[in-house]
Amino acid sequence: MIFIIASMAATGQEKNEKFILDFDRSRHGTGDMNGIFVNLQYSKGFARRFDWYGDIGFSIHDLVYLNDNPNNPAKNEIYEQRYVTAGLQLGGGIAFKPLIGKNEFSVQLGPLVRYQSSSLPVSAGILYPEFTKLPFMVEEVKHMNEPLRTFNVGARLRLAYYYTFSRNILIGANANFQTDTYGDVIHAYGLSVGKRF
Repeated sequence: MIFIIASMAATGQEKNEKFILDFDRSRHGTGDMNGIFVNLQYSKGFARRFDWYGDIGFSIHDLVYLNDNPNNPAKNEIYEQRYVTAGLQLGGGIAFKPLIGKNEFSVQLGPLVRYQSSSLPVSAGILYPEFTKLPFMVEEVKHMNEPLRTFNVGARLRLAYYYTFSRNILIGANANFQTDTYGDVIHAYGLSVGKRF
């Protein structure tokens, strides 16, 4: 009994498990869709400089087109086209920590699965009253067999820095890049908060 309690206390002192919550500014695609990415990660050390991890993340990005065409016959009318893409994903992988201690730097790489819903069309445009003979502008949107919902696999590279304060609270920064089989590219950077235990 004494041996079990002593081994549990020793394991507890190492604090090789942690929960991390990321709040990131994010871009989807070539940088034209801005948004946010929130990620919750659990990691556990299995060697001195290596962790395995699992995470769940959510992203939402939007895009706004304005009718700034100089050939717009309805020059006194302002028109916007708004589109949203959102996704939920699960990931995991291995983290290598070249710097450990109160200051920790981590390089993470692993696969992911992502569910995504998007209202982004293949093409869109405005038809003006001069052409349609209607008393209002008409938005023409073409999806052309593009799926509005997709389920894909992909991979993500994440770099993270953490500083551990008293009570094993940590604060840090992260940057990540991911792509998937649908051809979506998402990169993000932001702040991380968490706890070791």
